Parts: sequence; C-alpha cells; structure tokens
Amino acid sequence: RYERIEVLKGVGMLAFGPQTIGGVINYITPDPPEDFEGQLALTAGNRDYVNARASLGGGGFLVDLVRKQGDGARDTLELQQTDFNLKYALDIGDTQALTLRGTWLSEDSQVGYSGLTEAEYRNFGPRYGFDQNANFDINRYGVSATHEWSPSEALALTTSAYGFVFERDWWRQSSTTTDTQCGTAFRDARLRGERVDFDACQSVQGRLRDYDTFGIEPRLRLGWTAFGLPSELNAGVRAHWESQERRQINAASATGRTGTLAEDQRRETRGHSGFVSNRFELGTLAIVPAVRVEHVEYERRNDLNGSHGADGITEVIPGLGF
Repeated sequence: RYERIEVLKGVGMLAFGPQTIGGVINYITPDPPEDFEGQLALTAGNRDYVNARASLGGGGFLVDLVRKQGDGARDTLELQQTDFNLKYALDIGDTQALTLRGTWLSEDSQVGYSGLTEAEYRNFGPRYGFDQNANFDINRYGVSATHEWSPSEALALTTSAYGFVFERDWWRQSSTTTDTQCGTAFRDARLRGERVDFDACQSVQGRLRDYDTFGIEPRLRLGWTAFGLPSELNAGVRAHWESQERRQINAASATGRTGTLAEDQRRETRGHSGFVSNRFELGTLAIVPAVRVEHVEYERRNDLNGSHGADGITEVIPGLGF
C-alpha cells in the first residue's frame, strides 16, 4: 500500500507546518506501473476476521482496494471498513508531470466510547461487551492533483491542490464509565460489576460531525550559487480552508436516530502561510536557515443561541540547522 515512509526531523520541518515539533511523517504511495500487473492478498482468522486487499495497475493507473471486517476485541465491537484509492500519473512532455489521486474510506463499526469498569473486567473478562447499540459510521472522500514543472535539474516548481469531505456519525449510550445518561442506577450497577441491558436504556446520543477541507500549495526548488557557495533554495506558500459542522441529537430510545437537538455549531478556519529556506554547502558542513510565517483566522457560531466569535493569529517561526 505504501512504497516507503519518510520521517523528517530538524529545521526542514518548517516547510510543512507550525505543529511539527516532534517531526513530520510522510506516507509515500507507489508510482503507478507502466506495465499491467496486479496483486491479491487475503487474511482470515477467528472472530470472523477478514482482511482482503486487491490492487491493479498499468499504463499510469493504480487502483487499490482494502476490505477489513471482524468482531473486534470485545463482543460488541464489530467492524466493517472499505478503503479505496485511485492514482494516475501522466508525463506531459519532457519537463512536466501530472498526478491525480482519489480516495474513499467507509466504516460502519459497533464501537462505543467508554471502556469496561474495573468490576466488569474482573467479573466478566476482557471480551465483555455492553453498549450493543453504539454505532460509528464514517465516510471520507478525497481528491488531489499535483503538477510538476522541471525545466532543468536545478529548477522545479510543484503545485498541489487538495480537498476532502469527512462525514462522521457516532451514536452511543455511554460516553464514560461513570456518566448518568442511562440513569444513576444503571451507572452504579456497572461500577459494582453487574450485567446491564443497554436495550432497557431509553436514551442514545448522536455526535454528528461534518468536516470540509481544501487548499492549494505551490513549492519552488532552485539550485544556485550564493556568496560563492553551492546552495539550494526551497520556498512555498499555502492557502488552506476548513469548516466543521457539529451537531448532537439526543434520542429517547435505545436505537433512535431522531430527537432533541442539543448542539448545533459551525467552526471555520482560514490559514495562509509561507516558508523559505536555503541550504549552504561548506564542504562537509551544511548551514540551513529557514523561516515560516503563519496567519490563521478562525470563527465559531452557535446556531442554537445565535452566539458568534472570531479571532486570528499571525506568527513568525524561524529556524537554523547545521
């Protein structure tokens, strides 16, 4: 599924964002093959575990499909997940290349939000399941396009545009082992390690989330001579937008999917950033000064009561590597 994984440390992290203190992990997918080829892998096990992967490529196309399903570590943790990826690479003459990608991830799992109490674990063991009406349902659709222009070995301009939509609905009857969504008697029985029937709890809460993200980022790499020293300049800018819709619906039955609207918020973020770094070669020593500028504007609106707030921040983040 991945050709390799890069881990980037040091001042070069400033090329990727402000929240990269520990490093940057880059997952590299394989290049589509020119000749026709395919792979099929199937793994199966107990607890209805199935993990299947099929890939097919040729002529610049690569299609990859993964299907996972199983009963999970507890008796009420069933999982079904489908992951589809499409990649297409096209050379445009001798100096340009275009790469297109499309992804779709779907998951329908019976996963709750809380774990076992100590008494439940002690009395019933680690496979004990309880929140059988919980449901975690997601769909993620993503597309991206990368254009590369390299008229010489010393000059390259790469422009990437991306966007994805992520839909997540999580219904559950217990958010912690001590909450009282199903009543204090229900909670106390769990703390004592007694079996409870979540079908008898006339409540289920849905945390419903929708995320939209898109952006564009051109990057320039230039080999040149600075102050008589061999050097490589790297620079780029990025415009990035995000929106998040948050709703919570409280239903009055164990399996309900409609009810009282308890939360209705919208959050939006707009980020504009740029970075520049230059690598100076002094024989066996390289010196790399870099700087990144981030400007972020964000706002939040509560549609239940009409409240609204907005703010912004601009930061300059310098770096120096040896």
